[in-house]
Amino acid sequence: MSRRLFPVLIDLRYKNVVVLAGRLSCEDKVLRIIRALSSCTNHLTLFSPSPSGRLKEEAGTIPYSLTQKEYDREDLYGADVVILTGEDALLADEVHAACRTLGIRLCIPSEPWRSDFILPDGFFE
Repeated sequence: MSRRLFPVLIDLRYKNVVVLAGRLSCEDKVLRIIRALSSCTNHLTLFSPSPSGRLKEEAGTIPYSLTQKEYDREDLYGADVVILTGEDALLADEVHAACRTLGIRLCIPSEPWRSDFILPDGFFE
């Protein structure tokens, strides 16, 4: 049986939104996600183990916090919504389990079947 989806709009203004960029994340996709989310929330944090110069430059022009480090479960504490980018299956397993335990809504664009919400095709274009 396929899963039926119910469209919902969420006010993220006062939510803590965390974007986790794995080592295998596409820089352009991360930038599109950050740009789109920065207009929706006042509390946006990007964790990236090796942010590019472009991601660092954008941190000066777009209102988000950039933290250069490998993922640690503590990065999720206080988060309301997490978006995980990249194709790292082990990282996705770990983040998925942590979000389930902590009650945090999770979106893994490359794995919509494990996500609490999905982003429509072309959302970050």
